[in-house]
Amino acid sequence: MLSRIQVKEYGSACDYDAEIVELGLKDFSAVQNLRDEIVHELGVQELSHLLADIPDEDLRTWLSAPHHSLGVRLVDSQRLIAYSVAFYPDLDDVDNLGIGYVPESALSQVMHKEVTFVSSDFRGNHLQRMLSQKLLSLAFNNGAIWAFSTTSPSNSFSTANMVKIGLKVVDTVTKYGGLERHVHKGDLREIIQKW
Repeated sequence: MLSRIQVKEYGSACDYDAEIVELGLKDFSAVQNLRDEIVHELGVQELSHLLADIPDEDLRTWLSAPHHSLGVRLVDSQRLIAYSVAFYPDLDDVDNLGIGYVPESALSQVMHKEVTFVSSDFRGNHLQRMLSQKLLSLAFNNGAIWAFSTTSPSNSFSTANMVKIGLKVVDTVTKYGGLERHVHKGDLREIIQKW
């Protein structure tokens, strides 16, 4: 367990004890179920299709070393209510977000703050921001210098969360089969000092 927090159920006054925990392959089914829950809730929205297109193999990769996967679990039920991942791309990965934004010699120091899933029952608890900050700290301690992420221009909450943790919008590009995305970039040496 990395830390213990209190969360509120959306639209309720009930507080729940929760833990921010490191996840691994043993948690694959819980992450898969959370992803599927969110896809079902979102219906036909753009984000639903993007999440539904995340192959199970990607989830397995993200849940394996050297990547860092974090989640938020309710203490009593052990229900996974949020998930996020820090992904470290290979040097020859053509999808390395650092290409064109950092010197080629620094591509080995790039981390991607990948997807965050938060159950609709527990939105509004700043879980995306909390998990992202912890992941950036883990990445920095793991030798990463440059943090990148992408957000949809139509997802103002995720865009604002990335900016609040220090990842500035540096570009807007077409990715993921024709979807417009903001590219966020941050220098972890500066970001970590500000927290």
